[in-house]
Amino acid sequence: MSPQDPVEEVSRTDQEGGHTPGLDVRPTVGLGDDAGPATVLVVDDDPGMVDATAAFLEREADEIVTVTATSASDGLAILESRDVHCIVSDFDMPEMDGLSFLAAVRRRDDSLPFVLFTGKGSEEIASTAISEGVSDYLQKGGPDQFALLVTRVQTLVDKRQTEAALRLRVQAIEAAREGIAVLDDDGRYIYMNEAYAAMHGYDVPELIGETWEVLSTDEEVEVFSSEIMPQLAESGDWRGSVTGVRRDGSRFPKDLSMAHMAGGGHVCVISDMTDYVAVSEETVAERVLQAHEMGAMLAEGDAITGANNEFLTLVRHSRETLLSLPLSALGDELVALVDRARETGHTQDAPVTLQAESGTTTAVECRVEVVDPEKDIVAVLAYRA
Repeated sequence: MSPQDPVEEVSRTDQEGGHTPGLDVRPTVGLGDDAGPATVLVVDDDPGMVDATAAFLEREADEIVTVTATSASDGLAILESRDVHCIVSDFDMPEMDGLSFLAAVRRRDDSLPFVLFTGKGSEEIASTAISEGVSDYLQKGGPDQFALLVTRVQTLVDKRQTEAALRLRVQAIEAAREGIAVLDDDGRYIYMNEAYAAMHGYDVPELIGETWEVLSTDEEVEVFSSEIMPQLAESGDWRGSVTGVRRDGSRFPKDLSMAHMAGGGHVCVISDMTDYVAVSEETVAERVLQAHEMGAMLAEGDAITGANNEFLTLVRHSRETLLSLPLSALGDELVALVDRARETGHTQDAPVTLQAESGTTTAVECRVEVVDPEKDIVAVLAYRA
């Protein structure tokens, strides 16, 4: 092996515990403080090269951990057994080359970052790799190429994690009970979730492109124009109670929060306040029960005194049936958790198995909170495990 061999060069600098003199390969793009370590799968049939590549990646990027394989088939087996955030693969390997490996990976995951890191580059290989969906293509070389590999890998992982975070946020917005909408500078809706449209009796496509005035009373259009919008422009946000108008012309009270966005326009968040206005004598415990998004139940002693629809779904009972049952009918595990909460006076969290209708069971994550110690009232919050 010559002194210029990339494996020897990288291994030598790694053993000496420092960078090659004059070469700063610390990536400038971070993975994010809360993203956790990214797992990179390195695949190469040359054991020296696979070890050197993995060592370089881990040394130059603190947020990267590696797992290695010396064949594509071993790499596919690793993908079956653990989460991987990026793949770095050689091209020229026996049995299954890098392009066949890439095709197999793409059949499983069409967005997993895949870098072809090869010593036998050609326009034909590069063209085929691009058509198969490769994320990046680099030729092996000295430390400079390894430094470039680190930067490319970290950039790809950052992009994937950012996209995943955005998807989660969009899913959260779409699933929210609150109505959420975005309006442009002209006051036209450019986005809204289903809850926002449904509160007003519409489907989302019917309101996109319309102005906010179609969902407001004539009186409030004037108030918005003369008072609220100027306040929003001055302070950047506004919150208050307004009256919404449904498709059928009926009106309902809603809580409205608005905030300017840096790129222009503003975001609106609304809640239908009809139930809160109509039910004035509801106890605090019952109000919390009905407002909760997960399954929620109230118990006083061994008597079940209330439950929301989400909890009824978990135990598959009608409300009438559930309220006729003792707490113990839902299982010993729940009773034990409730007893601990009452004895300690502290919230208790644990997975439990609820006894449901007709002898069936439901595994849930459960939280028990003491609502009123004097009356022995507890709230049981649960969601499907």
